[in-house]
Amino acid sequence: MSAPAGSTAPTDLLGGRVVCMQPVDGFRVAIDPVLLAAAVPAQAGERVLDAGTGTGAAALCLGARVDGVSGSSAWRSRRPWWT
Repeated sequence: MSAPAGSTAPTDLLGGRVVCMQPVDGFRVAIDPVLLAAAVPAQAGERVLDAGTGTGAAALCLGARVDGVSGSSAWRSRRPWWT
C-alpha cells in the first residue's frame, strides 16, 4: 500500500536531537548532512553560513552539535525543492 501523495514522515537525526519532516516519496535527508555538520570546526559564539542549504538538515545538525553557534541558511532555486 502506498502513501497518499504529499505524505510526510519524521526522520530522526543525531539520535532524535534533530527531527526532519520529509516527503515519504522522493528526495529524503540521509547521513550526508550529519557528516557535513560533524566536519565543521565551529565553536560556541561563532556564526556559520549554510549556502545551498536545501532542507536545512546540515545547519540543524550543526546547531544541535555545537552549543552557542548561530548561523544563517540560504537556498535559491528556480523551483521549490519539495516539488
